[in-house]
Amino acid sequence: MDVLALTEISEESELVDVRLENSLLVITLRIPQLDDSTVRISTRTTRLAVDVPIPEGRPHRTCFAELRELKSLTGTNDRGFIVPPADFGALMRDVRDGIYLTYGLRAIESYGLLRIVSARIFVACVVRDLADVRCDVVD
Repeated sequence: MDVLALTEISEESELVDVRLENSLLVITLRIPQLDDSTVRISTRTTRLAVDVPIPEGRPHRTCFAELRELKSLTGTNDRGFIVPPADFGALMRDVRDGIYLTYGLRAIESYGLLRIVSARIFVACVVRDLADVRCDVVD
């Protein structure tokens, strides 16, 4: 399964696990639309943000996967680097949405952001190439 197909069916999924080992990010989701199968998403990344709830008991981790292209996210300067907006409110939206992870990158070097989203963003990471993102059904 490719990551774009996964984003189409991932609504109401459950975040099971997030791991990072030697720049390999592995996200495990349980997806009701696949008969509650578990899907492991893996990609190499050096820019990521993680904010997963860890309360007592069973945490609320209902979420969906989303892939956003860089060119639709933010502005670039005259040399093609992604730069923060001058407006403070827009900058705070970029921080909340994980877009700040792309600042300083050339827009042509990266595809965009892979995000695992609930009421807030659980995981966001920069994806340089869609071919680098694997989605494997593990059960």
